[in-house]
Amino acid sequence: LLRARLRARQLAAEEESSSGSSSSSDSDSDSDSADRRRAALRQRQQKKTEQQAEETGISVTDSSEPESSGSSESDTTDSDDGYGPGPMMKPMFVPKAQRQAGSSAGKASAKEGPSQEQEMQGRDRRDASVRMAASEARRAREEPQTDAQDPATVDDTDDVDVDAEIDAWRQRETARVERDREEKEAVEREEAERARVRGMAEEDRIAEGMDRARNQREEKARQRAALREAAAEQGEAVDADADADARLTQMMLDYAKQRSQPRKGNSKARGLRAEDTSLQADSKWWRTGQ
Repeated sequence: LLRARLRARQLAAEEESSSGSSSSSDSDSDSDSADRRRAALRQRQQKKTEQQAEETGISVTDSSEPESSGSSESDTTDSDDGYGPGPMMKPMFVPKAQRQAGSSAGKASAKEGPSQEQEMQGRDRRDASVRMAASEARRAREEPQTDAQDPATVDDTDDVDVDAEIDAWRQRETARVERDREEKEAVEREEAERARVRGMAEEDRIAEGMDRARNQREEKARQRAALREAAAEQGEAVDADADADARLTQMMLDYAKQRSQPRKGNSKARGLRAEDTSLQADSKWWRTGQ
C-alpha cells in the first residue's frame, strides 16, 4: 500500500512538472509574439512619421528613443524653429484717472499747436519756395521765347557778326552775374534779418511785429486812397475796400441762400421778396400797408 501511494505521488509530480514546462514554453512564446507585434507597430509608426516629415520638410528624431528624450528634443526643435510663442508683456492695469490724464495731456499738446521754432522753419521754407518761383519766373521772362518744335524760331546762324555776338554774350553774362549777385545778397539779408529776430527778446519781437503790421495797414490805406482818387478822376464810383473776392463770396452766399429756400416743409420762398411783382405799386394785387 505504501509503495502504491509513493508511486502515485511520483506520477503526479511528473505530470505537474511536464505541465509546468509546457506552460512556461507557451508563456515564452506568447511574450515573444507580443514583442514582435510591438516592434512591427513601432516600425510602421516610424515609417509613417518619416513620410510625413519628408512631405512637410521637418526633421523628426527617432521614435525608438525613450519618451523623455523625444519630448525634450521636440521642445528644443519647437523653440528653435521660430514657431513657438514669443515672450509676452505682462498686462498692467491702468487706473481711469491716469488714462484720462494722458488723454487730456495729448489734447492739450494738440491745442497748443506748433512751437515757435517750427513756425519759423515753416516760414523759412515758404520764403525759399517763393524766392525760387520768383527767380524761375524772372528767368522765363528774360530768356527768349523760342519753340523747340518749330525750326524757324531757332537761331542757328553762326559767324555772321562775331563782334556783335561776343558783345551780346558779354552783356548776357554780365546781367547773369549781376542777377546772381543780387539774389545772393537778398538771401544773405533775409538770413541776417532772421538771425536778428531770433536774437531779440520776446517783448521786442512783439513790438516790432506790431509796428510792421501798422506800417502795412498805412500802406494799404494809402493805396486805397490813391485808387479812390483815380476812380474819381475817371468818373467811376469804385469802392476800393470791397475787392473782387469779397464780392464773389457775397454773390455765392446769396445764391446759396436762394437755393436753400424751397425745401421739404419750407416750400414757400421767403428770400425773393424783391422779385415779387404783386408788391409793386403798379400791380393790381398791390394793397397799401404791404
